[in-house]
Amino acid sequence: MVKIPLFSRKFLGAERDCVTVKVKGKNFYLTTVAVIDNGSPFTMISENDLKRTRLPLKTLPIVGKAIYIAPVNLVDLGECDLTFKDVKNETITFKFRIFGSIFKDISKSAYFIHQIPSVIGRDFLKKFNFSLKRERKKVFLET
Repeated sequence: MVKIPLFSRKFLGAERDCVTVKVKGKNFYLTTVAVIDNGSPFTMISENDLKRTRLPLKTLPIVGKAIYIAPVNLVDLGECDLTFKDVKNETITFKFRIFGSIFKDISKSAYFIHQIPSVIGRDFLKKFNFSLKRERKKVFLET
């Protein structure tokens, strides 16, 4: 059984269940805070986080479109290593295909874009059979 502790952080005016995740792709590496969102069909790295990777965003091929707070283009970041810390502070790594989300309307304010988090979506949760568990005012991702 895998048990990953979550914490609460405010994004877009509401408290959200979050996790720190290290993402290692073919040409990038980053550590970020991601919202656990079982309503999102995709696991996505936010545009703001993608900018920190220094990947050439304008040259990444668009593989789809989605509505995530606002319309976004999805770019395929390929199979990546997603690494988390469990309740024993041991690292657990999962190989998983993820996407980058790039806003279609570049007129959105920089402040708004900085508020949009990366997301651990339903695709990841289902593949690895994770669910949210609440225990004594604490929240975990658990298999």
